[in-house]
Amino acid sequence: MRAVQSLRWAGTVFSIPYIQEALRSDRLVGIRLEAVRMLRKIGSQFAIQPLEEALVTDREAGVRIAAADALGEVGKKEKDAARALGSAYAQERDTGVRLEIVGSLGLIRDRAGLPFLVTAMNDRDLTVRLKATQVYGRILGLQ
Repeated sequence: MRAVQSLRWAGTVFSIPYIQEALRSDRLVGIRLEAVRMLRKIGSQFAIQPLEEALVTDREAGVRIAAADALGEVGKKEKDAARALGSAYAQERDTGVRLEIVGSLGLIRDRAGLPFLVTAMNDRDLTVRLKATQVYGRILGLQ
């Protein structure tokens, strides 16, 4: 944990491979959550791929939710995050994670997320459908 935290002080894209390794392989949820937090803080285009990987592959819903949230923040500057969120949405089974993905697409506020939101408006869960409809309307209102 201390080694991962010490990388935070570097705070540069050069630390991403080390953070990504902790995110991939550490068995402790707390360390994986800290790795997601650090990638969010770095916030560059280079953080998108490891966050997308965590969103798609991590076994803990809490880590996947944190990764979706981080992608939403990174996506405010790097619009490629919308594609990463959309492709993860299609594979996600957990309602809470799908809801976070939809909310994160709303943070990005880019038309690139609209096709994924249309899909989410047909989600099996009412809460996800309502959130997707709200986000869709908000994005269209900004354009």
